[in-house]
Amino acid sequence: MKKFLLALPIGVIILSSCANTNRDIAILNKKIWQLKKEVRALHQEHKEIKADLQELSSRTDNVAQMASQNSVEIEKLKMKINSLSSKVGTANKTSSYSYSSIPDYQSDQVSTSVATTLSEEDLYRQALDAYRQQDFDRARKLFLELVQKYPYSKYYDNALFWVGQTYYREGKYDKAIEYFDRIINECDAGTSPDCNKMPMALLKKAYSLIYLGEKNKAKTLLERIIREYPDSEAYDLAKRKLETLSY
Repeated sequence: MKKFLLALPIGVIILSSCANTNRDIAILNKKIWQLKKEVRALHQEHKEIKADLQELSSRTDNVAQMASQNSVEIEKLKMKINSLSSKVGTANKTSSYSYSSIPDYQSDQVSTSVATTLSEEDLYRQALDAYRQQDFDRARKLFLELVQKYPYSKYYDNALFWVGQTYYREGKYDKAIEYFDRIINECDAGTSPDCNKMPMALLKKAYSLIYLGEKNKAKTLLERIIREYPDSEAYDLAKRKLETLSY
């Protein structure tokens, strides 16, 4: 009887412990289930964020493409303005002479030779037209002709940029980088006559590197644009692209 009485509390303790253990297990199972639910939700959220970032990246590329196309139109407008300004200046000079001061040359004394070499303005205009029509081979030849014939032209770095852009549009990113690098290296060395295309050259080189799988190198270039060219048209595009790469 005494043994039974002694064993009774022990049994109660054991049963109580089992009950507590079962309750703890139930609580743990509930927590595990809750954690699994949260993990599934996080996975879904991650997928949605990734999809959003991919869409944002695609939109950024489209904006960059539109910016490049707009740049073509802007360059053409600049060309027209320069051409009109030149014509106005010529007209003003001509009007300053009286008709009596114009020599009466005989027709056989007038030179009939016509220059066959296109001016840098004409080359640039024709190259832009070819690019806009997506005739990239012709555009490339004309831009390169300008670079070779007029190495000190105000259109020099623009022409190099558009050569790189023709290769970029064709998906030849290694070749595109060669020409973007020429602008970057010559501007860094101070040997380029004009570096207005430097920010866009950095941007398009970064885009090309991304397509080639060199994301870390691309990040370095995008960060340089943000740091050194906050007032350029490449700035916002670089920020957006960097955000998609940083995730």
